[in-house]
Amino acid sequence: MAREVTWAESAWSDLQQTADLIAKDSIRYAAAFVREVRDAARSLS
Repeated sequence: MAREVTWAESAWSDLQQTADLIAKDSIRYAAAFVREVRDAARSLS
């Protein structure tokens, strides 16, 4: 049975802040980081 992962607002905020920090050096790596985190979260269900 699949379960739904619910993101807390603080988790989204932390992810955005981390991506913004990475993007200062590389927008590409920031986008890849966010994709990997979101993919990992999807695999939890």
